[in-house]
Amino acid sequence: NLLNAFKQGTNVNFFDFVQKLCIDLTYLLHFGFLPTKEDYKGSYYFIESVRLYYLKSDVIKKQINNLPSFYKRTLGYIKSNKNPDCIVFKWKGHLSNENIFMEFIHNILGMAINWTNLTYKYILHHSNKEIPDIPSKKDLINPYLYECIRFTLPVRFTSSFIKKNSDFNLPKESKNMFIHDFKIY
Repeated sequence: NLLNAFKQGTNVNFFDFVQKLCIDLTYLLHFGFLPTKEDYKGSYYFIESVRLYYLKSDVIKKQINNLPSFYKRTLGYIKSNKNPDCIVFKWKGHLSNENIFMEFIHNILGMAINWTNLTYKYILHHSNKEIPDIPSKKDLINPYLYECIRFTLPVRFTSSFIKKNSDFNLPKESKNMFIHDFKIY
């Protein structure tokens, strides 16, 4: 943990720490527990294979070799999840276990990577006094967060393909996407 590292004077790669923290958050939100060493390894392989696929073929080989055990372990988490406060539990009534696995992988790549970039950049900009401290007035917190996100990651839209239209009462033969607008207050 970062606090212990600071107390002991240990060197910590800050980006790696932030990425680990964001993977922790992804697992906590989806399953209600922290990832194991094997879960971290699988998550890093997914992230690295997307990030470096065009530079290093060995990261793809690591991912392919790791995928069966990662899939089996994660499917076990999905099947046994009974925590109503978790994302996976909420999906269970609407998606197959295999589709939940695919959504989880999508979220490792989307949430963990984007949260890492956001958190890392936020802390760097804040420590350089380019972003002010969090305001104490409650009514200023949402605008503050909005401006921080806009400043650190100026993304406007992202989208997600809807695989099963019936889950959302959409026409069966139509092709649909969710559009997420990051500029809406």
